[in-house]
Amino acid sequence: MLEKRVIVCFLSMLFLVDIGFAKEVEGKDITVKDVVVESGIDKELSELNEPVIVSNGRVLLPIRKVGEALNLKVYWDQKSKTAYLYGVNQEIKMTVGSKTAYVNNNPTSLEVTAKVINGKTYIPLKFVSTATEESVVWNSSLKTLTVSRTYAMGSDKTITYWINLRTGELSKADTREAGTTIGKLDTQLSVLKDFYVSQLSESSSYIAYNQISGPSGTVKVSGQAIVVNDKLIDQANFSVMGYYPVSNIKKAQDNVIITDGKHAELLNKEGKVQTSIDLTKIMGIDQIYMLEEYNKDFMILREYESQHLIVYDFKEEKGTFVHQAVNLPAYEKDYLITVGLDRNDEMEYDHIILFDKVDSNGDLLFKYKSKQTDKTNTYKLAR
Repeated sequence: MLEKRVIVCFLSMLFLVDIGFAKEVEGKDITVKDVVVESGIDKELSELNEPVIVSNGRVLLPIRKVGEALNLKVYWDQKSKTAYLYGVNQEIKMTVGSKTAYVNNNPTSLEVTAKVINGKTYIPLKFVSTATEESVVWNSSLKTLTVSRTYAMGSDKTITYWINLRTGELSKADTREAGTTIGKLDTQLSVLKDFYVSQLSESSSYIAYNQISGPSGTVKVSGQAIVVNDKLIDQANFSVMGYYPVSNIKKAQDNVIITDGKHAELLNKEGKVQTSIDLTKIMGIDQIYMLEEYNKDFMILREYESQHLIVYDFKEEKGTFVHQAVNLPAYEKDYLITVGLDRNDEMEYDHIILFDKVDSNGDLLFKYKSKQTDKTNTYKLAR
């Protein structure tokens, strides 16, 4: 994540240099101290030490890094020496050495052309930033750049999706196309950089995202959606507070999972619900649950707040807390129970019970790293 943020900062820096201090550094490389990435009300600080190339008072950056920074799809035609960049409702085309670029097929004059430098193709940042309506601000005294970021992006095979962090609008594009809006997510995002996309078939895709923000990265927003024939068929999301990661699986038994942490649905690639589970009803506790394993016999849930692991047996219609049903030393059980009830003393993520596998006898095996010895042992929960 840090590397991606640095790339965004790098691009921002290029645009900024072009605006604010090109005259000071004509013909020189530039080192920028810090870059602030702004997404909504959130700000992320990254250090940037790479030099910036300036040509005729304009900043240029390799096309691949421009694409990463602004979340644009990038295509390079080696034969014609032409770069293509695609975003939401945007197609940008630039050819090495040409002073004419095209934005959505409209010709536009360039003050500096795309060029090959040290074997890499560089393009002018200001032009791309302006075309994609992103802003960059340079603080000459602090040597700090601030850049806006509007879209998160995710791709799989020939499909690319974008999420507008200001509006929640979801856009989609096939290969060599600009993105068009197909729907809107019903959750608020602000700092998401990229997200998971799985192309289920020629007509359907699955999307899953996990956003981390807030002080010390304690605010989590997790969601999923399924798109069929360019329509949002189903979606769900939930928010949690804590240092722990969101550990939901994305697929089970060839189905994708849509969950708000209290209910879970398994849908096939056509978007039809195959299984629906009321998680709070079967557990009898109104909490947020992560779904970490699922098959026809059992599923494994993790209660987010306590991080306690649960095995739910579909035949017996019974949920069992793993720490109560395996042969942990008494002091380890006491530790897990005490910390699970005290939100001001979150356990280290190393010291939680993890599902391992089902052995040849049909027994469920779990791993636990002792808080006292730091040694990892395997424990059996007989079924």
